[in-house]
Amino acid sequence: MTAGYGPLADVPEQIGEGMGKAFESLELNPQMVADAIFNLIETPKGQRPLRTVVDGISGEHVKIANENVKEGYSNFLAAFGMAEMLN
Repeated sequence: MTAGYGPLADVPEQIGEGMGKAFESLELNPQMVADAIFNLIETPKGQRPLRTVVDGISGEHVKIANENVKEGYSNFLAAFGMAEMLN
């Protein structure tokens, strides 16, 4: 049934294998999540991030995306006079 897709039919399996290898090479530590939660609790109101990333694979890319989302969200709230909601 997937023969009509040619080489693209192998992409999902290749992605799975690649992700498996990436996870094997990482030293995942659940303490990172606990530390992130603790840091959020300790961060003063108004200084907390909109989102927090704890990801050793794509974390830096996600952080950049989240910064862009926060900027857009801030602009949206400001446009409707609700900027204080981020504090």
